[in-house]
Amino acid sequence: MTTQNARFAKNLASRIDDLRKLVPVGASDANVRAATAWLRDIHDNLQEFWAYVGLSGDPTIKAYGLEWNPLPGDITAILFGGEETPQFGHAGPLKPIVHSVDAQGAPIEHPSIGLSSIIMSQTTSIDFTMGGDPFHDRDRSLADYFACSVGCCEGKSFSRFDVIEYAAYRLGYIHAQGDRYLKRSPVAAAALDKIDEFYPLYKRNNLDYVLLSIAQELLNSEAIERYRVAAGRL
Repeated sequence: MTTQNARFAKNLASRIDDLRKLVPVGASDANVRAATAWLRDIHDNLQEFWAYVGLSGDPTIKAYGLEWNPLPGDITAILFGGEETPQFGHAGPLKPIVHSVDAQGAPIEHPSIGLSSIIMSQTTSIDFTMGGDPFHDRDRSLADYFACSVGCCEGKSFSRFDVIEYAAYRLGYIHAQGDRYLKRSPVAAAALDKIDEFYPLYKRNNLDYVLLSIAQELLNSEAIERYRVAAGRL
């Protein structure tokens, strides 16, 4: 491995450590904003550096996805983590504790924010016999993890990567891309605009909680921890 690749691989591992700042209740607004860059770094580079740090196979992430097919056109569904029980809907922890190891290999624990799903419609009574539970938990390839749907608004779905780009460019957490972003993802942006306009279901902006849930899923993933430990040995 070249010195440059080793440095890049270690930098990516440092992003995983950065994301830990989002897990405890009370993560700072600055850290939530910065998560758009940290998550984008993992999206863009984890697959490439997986083999560089000596890991075999491909990284997989165990995570939920919206797989209600066909998706009713008047349904709004959101999968996200929160600091408290929401005003309506179901709330429950994905895992109460995020486990990892420190630089010396000793096990450590981090408080978890939990995971919630909100499903609603103004015109249709929600009946899970319509298609079973819309959110399914399964092992996913890294590409599928970011590309699969994690919610919808009035039948228009959006993926984890859509959420990351929306926060970065539409909410201005990194910088604005103006028309370029809207032209690239108009359907997802329109759906997320409406999600963002909802009365806050928790204490924070609704989209911040979707980002928090993405961070939590990654930190709960065995693949992410394996990469962090392997990169730390370089």
